[in-house]
Amino acid sequence: MKGQGEHVQYSVFLCQLTEIQQVKLKVSLAELIHHAEDQVMFVKIGPVTKDQLDKRIATVGREFLPRDLTKFIY
Repeated sequence: MKGQGEHVQYSVFLCQLTEIQQVKLKVSLAELIHHAEDQVMFVKIGPVTKDQLDKRIATVGREFLPRDLTKFIY
């Protein structure tokens, strides 16, 4: 997943992908994972602007601040 999006937590990545990019990523991951043990979950949160980011991602403790917010703004 490294290089595909913002690594926000141990196994959590925030990615902005087109439909084609998502399909390609799923194919790549399907070749790498152990299907009986592993699970990769895709959750669509919709387009993200600064205001929407504040509403869609809530934290307890350290605030989530993407390194480069422009990656997540259309």
